[in-house]
Amino acid sequence: MKIGFLGLCSFGLEYMRLLVEKGLDVSFATSKRYPAAHVSEFERSFQYLCKDANVSYLGARNVNDEDIVDRACDVDLVILGGYDGIIHKPFIEAVHGEVYNTHLGIIPYNRGCYPVVHALMADDVAGFTTYRVTPEIDSGLIVHQNKTLIRSEDTAKTLYDRLCRFVVADFSRTLDKILTGWKPQIPLYPGQFYHVQGMPNDRWISWEWRGDFLLRFSRALNFPPYPGPRTCRFGEDENVELYVVQFQKKPLPAPPGTVVEIVKNRAVVTCANGVVTCLVVDNRLRPGDKLESVTGPSNKQNFPIPIHYGQDRMCYGDVTPIIIS
Repeated sequence: MKIGFLGLCSFGLEYMRLLVEKGLDVSFATSKRYPAAHVSEFERSFQYLCKDANVSYLGARNVNDEDIVDRACDVDLVILGGYDGIIHKPFIEAVHGEVYNTHLGIIPYNRGCYPVVHALMADDVAGFTTYRVTPEIDSGLIVHQNKTLIRSEDTAKTLYDRLCRFVVADFSRTLDKILTGWKPQIPLYPGQFYHVQGMPNDRWISWEWRGDFLLRFSRALNFPPYPGPRTCRFGEDENVELYVVQFQKKPLPAPPGTVVEIVKNRAVVTCANGVVTCLVVDNRLRPGDKLESVTGPSNKQNFPIPIHYGQDRMCYGDVTPIIIS
């Protein structure tokens, strides 16, 4: 059996390592379609692993290109381990056998882009799904699925890293199911949530949101080295990056979005139902600053979250970043 491998991430590197250790014939491998900062540290190890195993390493590629589709004609199985492009029908049909992907979300409940971000935004269940790839995105039959509870201290990065460890621990068993035949698994959760590309609210904060949602928003967008939540002084366009780290429900000392105190690199700001303490990345705020609340269609962002939304899953699901079917 000849195998093709697509993608690169921490668990993708371990997937490839296991394929090699099992003595399987991996014909070719790509990294992601687009370079990504959070996987650059794995690139060299992946290249060396491919070289030592005599695997043709193709780098960052669009697997729908004709030459890659031609390579797919010569393999019996394709495994994805962190590939970030949409795979079209010609590639899928070119493979003699099947194509399988691992998605860091519960399918079909949490499909599409950035499932870890959206699980934290909704304060919902997180997990991963290995499934058969079809032309319909994240919609194939499920091989294996597992879940984990979201911890109160989780950020997108800590949750992502934990899910990657779980995925690696389960992959040997999942691979055996793929190689020896399996019965499709029933999804853990029903429903169809599809997240389109783009960060929620384009990373802009609205100070009209509740404090507990501001905490979730900040945790969901905390994934170094990528930029986090942002705000700006009223009437200005210059970004101020900050993370909400604490919420206190209390009567408002000033209108939402008012900086009431600065202590070193921390700012206390009013929100819809109290005050939040924020870690300010570049420390450019001053007491008395009025910060703009960015929601709804505007020239500042592309993925609006209406004021007061995000209190529960269905309410959050009723906005632009998610399509419910």
